[in-house]
Amino acid sequence: NCGACTVVMDGLAVQSCDMPMWGVAGRSLSTPEQLAGDPVGAVVLDAFLELQAAQCGYCINGIMMSVTALLHRTTSPTPAQLQDTLHRHLCRCGAHARILRAIEAAAARLREEASA
Repeated sequence: NCGACTVVMDGLAVQSCDMPMWGVAGRSLSTPEQLAGDPVGAVVLDAFLELQAAQCGYCINGIMMSVTALLHRTTSPTPAQLQDTLHRHLCRCGAHARILRAIEAAAARLREEASA
């Protein structure tokens, strides 16, 4: 229930601890190691690094995966979409404000790139 193991499967964020191996057969699967190679994931990764959005690092991989899946769908997420995306992630370090700033920075960069 912490969200740290979140991966993106067929464009949706899913927790891998709840997914049996037979459930991923024939599906597209992305892990945190692939963020840098994904155009949206790379922007998310850069924003999180630039704004130092992580503190202990336990939750941040899962959060970045969920945010990447969300920003693939929309670069202008509503507060409700952000809440729905982040509600399944447990972060106890108090980095929430930095995480939200990083998400907004990534979304803004993606909007800029789309309009250029």
